[in-house]
Amino acid sequence: MVNIKFLRRLLLVIIVIFISNEALVAHDHIINFQITGIKYDSLYIFGPDINMKKIEIDGQRKGENHWSFAVPDSIYDILSAFEVTYKTTDWKKYITYFIRFNYLTKKDTVNFMALSLADEDMFLKARFLRRDTIKKFPFIIQENGKNTLTYGERITDEFQIIDTLSTDIAARIADPYFSAFWNGGEIHKTYEDYLKEYIEMSLKYPDSKYLMTNLSNYIMLYHSREDVAKVYNNLSDKYKLTYWGKRINEYIHEKVFDNIKLPSGETGVPETIIKDTTKYNLVIFSASWCTPCREEIPLLKKLFSDLHNKLNMVYVSVDEPNTVAEWKNLMQKERIPWRSVLAENDTKKIMRKYFVDGVPYTILVYPGGLMKKLDIRNASEWAQLYKLVRKIQNRE
Repeated sequence: MVNIKFLRRLLLVIIVIFISNEALVAHDHIINFQITGIKYDSLYIFGPDINMKKIEIDGQRKGENHWSFAVPDSIYDILSAFEVTYKTTDWKKYITYFIRFNYLTKKDTVNFMALSLADEDMFLKARFLRRDTIKKFPFIIQENGKNTLTYGERITDEFQIIDTLSTDIAARIADPYFSAFWNGGEIHKTYEDYLKEYIEMSLKYPDSKYLMTNLSNYIMLYHSREDVAKVYNNLSDKYKLTYWGKRINEYIHEKVFDNIKLPSGETGVPETIIKDTTKYNLVIFSASWCTPCREEIPLLKKLFSDLHNKLNMVYVSVDEPNTVAEWKNLMQKERIPWRSVLAENDTKKIMRKYFVDGVPYTILVYPGGLMKKLDIRNASEWAQLYKLVRKIQNRE
C-alpha cells in the first residue's frame, strides 16, 4: 500500500532541493555577447584572480551570434576584470590571440581589452572590424628558473561596440586608464590634473566596480593616502566590502609598517624586516630577475655610503623558491653591504600585504613605524631623503 504521507514528504524534499539549486544558479553573474561579422567555434573569458592565478570560463553558444558566460559567485568575488578570446596561446609557435573593443566617442576612439565583472548582468553588442597581426611580439618565458625573451606573433581581432547598458563599461569608456596616471601618452598632464579627473570620475560613477578595482590595483601611484581617500570616499558602499574595497580602506588607515618576520637571506633564520625601529629604514622590494632592480644598485650603494649611520637599509627579495639561489648569487656578486630577507614562501601574499605592484619598490619607514612610498630614481624624492636624514644628523 502506498504511504501517502511519505510521498508528500518526498515531494516536498524534491521541491526544496530544486528551488535551492535554482537559487544557486540564479547567483551566477551572466555575461552575454552578441557579435556580428565573424564566426567563432569557441569563446572564453579569462583573467587573474587576487593571487594572480589565471581563471578561464568557457562560453555557451546561444545562437549563431550569441554567446553567454555564467560566472559563479566564487569566481566573481576574486576576479576583478576579464578579457575575451577565441583561442589559447600557442606556446610551440609563440602565437597569442586577443579580442579588443573599440568605442566611438564624440572626441576620439577608445580602445580596451579588459571588461569588468559588475553586479548587473552584461549584454554587449559588438561588430567585427578587422584582424591585425604583430609579427615581432615579445614573449617572456621561463627556462631553468630564468626569464628569457623571445619573439612571436600577436593576433588581435578588433570589434566596434554598438550597444551597451553597463555602467562599468561606460566608466571604462570615459577613462580606460583610470588611476594609472597615464592617458596613452598623447597629452602631457600633471599629477594634479589626473587627480582632479579621478575625483570627478568617482563622483560621476560612484557605483562602478571598475573604478574600485582600478583604484586598488594602482593605489601606490597616488602620492598620498589622503589623495586615495579623495577618490575612495566618493565611491558608494556597493563594492567597499569586496577584496578591493577592503584593501583600499586598509591602505588609507594603515599607516604604520607591519614589521613581520621573514627568513634571512644569509642564514635562513626568521628575523624581523626592520631590526632597529629607532632609525629611518629603507625597505627595498627587489628580485634577481628584475633588470631595473639591478640598475638601481649603484644608487642604493651611494645611499648606503652617505647615510648608513642614520639610515638602515634592507632588501625584501620576492624571488620564488626556484630563483632564490640566483638572488643569493647576486648579493655576493654585487657585494651588497646591507641585509636581505626572503619572501619566497609566499611572495604574492607579502607583495599584497605591502601594496607592492611591481619591483623595484621602496618604502621609507620613519622611527616609530610611520611609512611612505619612495622612488629613489626620482631626483626630487632622492633630495628629500638626503635632506630628511641629514636634518636628523645635524640636530644631534
